Amino acid sequence: MVYSAVITLLTACSDSSDSVSPTRPVASVRLTPTSFVLDLGATRQLTAVALDEAGNTLEGRAVQWATDAASVATVSASGLVRAVASGYADITATVGGKSATTAVTVATPEPERLEP
Repeated sequence: MVYSAVITLLTACSDSSDSVSPTRPVASVRLTPTSFVLDLGATRQLTAVALDEAGNTLEGRAVQWATDAASVATVSASGLVRAVASGYADITATVGGKSATTAVTVATPEPERLEP
């Protein structure tokens, strides 16, 4: 009788549909866009989403942002990328030890041609 009460209690406390529990590990990170081009001085907001092994979104997870070339493109704590010089940079979002990377190309706009 004690065993059936424990089993009932464990069954009542488990909820396999809970996709926001902080105990569910991050299996992957989806980062959008996957690559993009910015003109010098322009900005673009990136979005990172933590996913569990079933592909369900894990809400409320902290994202850490990094750039491999801060002299080309910077990234804020909220994922806003700013183009600061021509070149290439990889921007990485990390959540729960898992990461995803997007490639940014910073292009120098061509000067306007004046017609004679």
